Amino acid sequence: MNHSQLVSVHRTRRPCPICGKRDNCAVSDSGTYCRRVRSDHQGRDGGWWHPNENNIPEARPAPRVIERPRARALVDRTKRDLVYQALLRSLLLRTSHRENLQARGIDEVAITRGRFKSTPTKEDAARIVAGIAKDCDLLGIAGFYRDASGWKLVNVPSGFFVPMLDRQGLIQGLQIRRDHLRHPKDSPYLWLSSNPEYFTHGTKAGRHIHIQNPERIKATGRVLITEGALKAFVAAQYLSPDQGGLVALAGVTNFRDNFGHQLKSAWPELHTASIAFDRDWQEKLEVKRQLHRLIKSLSAASFSAVTVLTWEQGKGIDDFLVAEVDERQKAVVA
Repeated sequence: MNHSQLVSVHRTRRPCPICGKRDNCAVSDSGTYCRRVRSDHQGRDGGWWHPNENNIPEARPAPRVIERPRARALVDRTKRDLVYQALLRSLLLRTSHRENLQARGIDEVAITRGRFKSTPTKEDAARIVAGIAKDCDLLGIAGFYRDASGWKLVNVPSGFFVPMLDRQGLIQGLQIRRDHLRHPKDSPYLWLSSNPEYFTHGTKAGRHIHIQNPERIKATGRVLITEGALKAFVAAQYLSPDQGGLVALAGVTNFRDNFGHQLKSAWPELHTASIAFDRDWQEKLEVKRQLHRLIKSLSAASFSAVTVLTWEQGKGIDDFLVAEVDERQKAVVA
């Protein structure tokens, strides 16, 4: 078997002829290298070789012409923003979710500005999506899929949507803050996603990074890096403009090793980064490991100053800032 002749099924945009999946396997003129279905010819990296019948070369699936997705990136970002804005405009924010946001320290004006909305029921979703589909192309938008009767929104749990913004302020994804967890160790946040492996014409959410107050990053050359868009939104209300803007990771592991260079490429004027992971990084070994990886990435990008913020009260930077303001107000009243 000549591995150099193999082409990933992901690149061909066709399923594996052996297992029917669209990833991890590869094809060539003389057979298929499948990583799921066993054969008498096992490879060294966990897959199995399946030669074509009678070793008659099979025409290699013609790679689908990719329509230069990089050149259309700006259009794609705008399209996602338009669809997600249309969805959010059609939804309401239930009283329980409004109270949840207020308890986090977000005032009414900021709640409106943040475009937080409660997730819809299945019936409401069907009605809303039917209206959106009349004006918007939903192909390629995470969370939507199409069946024989038309476009649908995946079933979503009870909770509220948290928009994920890029540095132009465009909504690139939606996270769901769930009301109820099946297990205490489950994450309270889910991405609105429609994995094409399970949903026809669906789209994965990806791992978007949330940007809060990008104009402050440009003006000051300072950035505070934390975890979670909602946390960044709350913190931005209490930080002064001269402390810079915020970049929120979807999780402590969700950044690449060249993350520091990505930030510098977006904002060449950046020189100072402060990291504000939840306070329990000091006890959790894996979080501490990711913190060191982030420091290494920022240092490699020649930031003049990289600091790790610590505090005694509250779990996250948002809790600390809200508690600090409350203490000041109590002192004034006293």
